[in-house]
Amino acid sequence: MSSQRRLTEAESKGEAEFSSLTKPLTTQSSASAQDSALGDVLHSFFGYSDAPTPLQVLIYAGYLSVVVLVYLGVRARLAARAHGPQAATP
Repeated sequence: MSSQRRLTEAESKGEAEFSSLTKPLTTQSSASAQDSALGDVLHSFFGYSDAPTPLQVLIYAGYLSVVVLVYLGVRARLAARAHGPQAATP
């Protein structure tokens, strides 16, 4: 019986930890509100939310960091290819 109770407590603790990631951080109620024209465009193109959750912020930040790193890597590779190995002239 006590193992069942511990399992239930662990499950509720896990649910509480996950629910803290899904509660909105803050609400932006200004011109960028999701119901405004600008907010609607931002939501349509970029998935903007006027009340983002910590999970949304983490995923968006991770996505942006990967994209920036890939962009910088490709850019450096293209720059190295453009300059190429310089032939030594006597």
